Amino acid sequence: MKPLFTLLLSALLALALQQPQQQQDVTAEQAAKDSGLLEAAKRGDDYAVKAALEQGARPDAADRETARTALMFAVEGGHRDAAATIAKAGARVDARDNAGHTALSLAAARAHNSLNLDIVRLLIDAGANVNARDEQGRPLLLAAVERGYEDLARLLLDSGAAANAQGPDGRGVLHVAVGRDDERMVALLLRAGAADRPADDGRTALMLAVERGRTNMLRALVAGGSRVDARDNDGRTALMLAAERGDEEMTRELIAAGAAVNPSDKSGATAYLLAARGGSLGVMRALTEAGARGDVKDARGRTALMYASAGGHAAVVTALLGYNVKVDERDNEGHTALMLAASNDSSEVVRILVEAGADIFARDGQGLAAIVRAARVGGARTVETLLRAGAKATDEDGREAVLAAARKGSAPTVKVLVEAGADANQKDAEGTSLLMLAARDGHAALARYLLSVGAEPRARSRAGDTPLTLAGTHDHQEVVKLMLEAGAPVDERDGRGSTVLMAAAERADSQFVKFLLAQRARVDLADDAGETPLLRAARRGTRETIALLLSSGSDVKARSKAGDTALTLAAERNAQDSVRLLLSSGAGLDEQNRDGRTALMFAAERPEREFLKFLLASRPRVDVADNEGRTALMFAAARGHKENAKLLLAAGADASLADKQGLTAYTLAQQNRHDDTARAVRPKQKK
Repeated sequence: MKPLFTLLLSALLALALQQPQQQQDVTAEQAAKDSGLLEAAKRGDDYAVKAALEQGARPDAADRETARTALMFAVEGGHRDAAATIAKAGARVDARDNAGHTALSLAAARAHNSLNLDIVRLLIDAGANVNARDEQGRPLLLAAVERGYEDLARLLLDSGAAANAQGPDGRGVLHVAVGRDDERMVALLLRAGAADRPADDGRTALMLAVERGRTNMLRALVAGGSRVDARDNDGRTALMLAAERGDEEMTRELIAAGAAVNPSDKSGATAYLLAARGGSLGVMRALTEAGARGDVKDARGRTALMYASAGGHAAVVTALLGYNVKVDERDNEGHTALMLAASNDSSEVVRILVEAGADIFARDGQGLAAIVRAARVGGARTVETLLRAGAKATDEDGREAVLAAARKGSAPTVKVLVEAGADANQKDAEGTSLLMLAARDGHAALARYLLSVGAEPRARSRAGDTPLTLAGTHDHQEVVKLMLEAGAPVDERDGRGSTVLMAAAERADSQFVKFLLAQRARVDLADDAGETPLLRAARRGTRETIALLLSSGSDVKARSKAGDTALTLAAERNAQDSVRLLLSSGAGLDEQNRDGRTALMFAAERPEREFLKFLLASRPRVDVADNEGRTALMFAAARGHKENAKLLLAAGADASLADKQGLTAYTLAQQNRHDDTARAVRPKQKK
């Protein structure tokens, strides 16, 4: 038995080994036939298609890379006869390629003429699924509506396409048709039984029609059964949207269709409040006639008067005041209608409210009066209206108002307040004056006005800032020039000892540096950290600015309190041209920074070699150590820069030196797994 079993097993194995080769031969032969069918389908050569099929090409033959079938190629090319032949031969009409296309989706995308529409009909007759989705996940009917292909949409519907199919975002076909303003398509879909279902955001096609101001579509959708009181995810109804748009016709249509007038959205706003915000008296009247409450408040406690006042709707405000509403009623944050109008610079509404007895001195929950809120937005006309009504530019509110106007940069508003008695040198709690605020934010027109009415250009805040230093720090050059013209010293310092020249140098603004030098700005001054303009420029590494400062007498060897020099700062930034310039101007090659590092060390730890060669050619002290006891050779070794290490060794670097932790260049290279570098810097054994 055992020998017989062995023989059978051997025979089976031999047969299994032969089969793959046979299959491969068949597959190669079949592939050639299939390829012929694919090429014929692409050309639309029906005779060649039939010939290929007769010779054994598979009807479902597909391109190996894209999985696109012969039927798809024929459809895509608009070759009806070839497509009909392949479909009749039994091709799977719902096959998909790698991109997700089907033959029907490809045909539908091109169904803008009768030929391609006929191909769609052919595929449907061959059993294609009319409810399949295209490569974007859209139902074919929705895609047809999106393209505006009415005949295709009708064909799909007649062939059983679901009229209520929705896209990936929940939008239905009605949403899409309304979005395209396609009334004929909307009518077609409604006749086919499409329902107005909400999308993912809760919005219905009816809401979209309202937002787009399409009254005819609204009527059609209502007649088709759209729910007039449906809510979106924010709690809004179609009626609320119509009211906010100020569309009286739509509002009345919806009311006639049974829309409820008093529901509120998630913010507590009703259609009546939204109509007040939109400024539509006609809508408000229609809502009132339908039973809308006029005394309603939203979740913030805001009334219709507040909504209308915030929107600047004078006619609505006047009408509401005629109903004896409370003019000084407050919302949950303490705002009155007057404050809200002032915040939006609605000067006409402010005037109406003041005449109705609104309290101009009332303050909100933050302690801000209407005049301050108006000044915050640069509302010069509103501020002027309030001043005429009795507000003061000289009391606490007036002082805060002029500061608020200056922060806004509104020269007209500041001018109104100053002319009403406000102090042009008013300061805030930090000692920052109006002119400083203008200078800090670069409001040149305001700064010019303040100077013209006696603002002090040399005023100083508690932090030590002046208008000039603030303008310089924030790079407002026009204001800097204004301050200099007004008599501010060019070398004026801020609370940190910095000058305008230092700020310009740090920004590497060579043109402005040149201007300041022409104004005789001193290059030898240092700030509280001991940094001169040259050191500031070196930190940025800009050669042009450094050259300007050096040519004006800057001390190339100046050192900050932290221990940095211009050379070490430029080297740390790898500003090689600046380092060369500084060395040629007298900087010491072996200067060390706050950490004891030299230009040679910075060059050694970078991969490029040319700069290191340049420094070595100047014969630096190659074994100088930093505060941790590390030399240039150690920095090169730690980074694995073997060629740099070789250059340093050739220049006499001592590979046997160790840092404060006892680590040599060799051990540092080993620690960082730079084996080639480790071998290069390994100290030679003493004989």
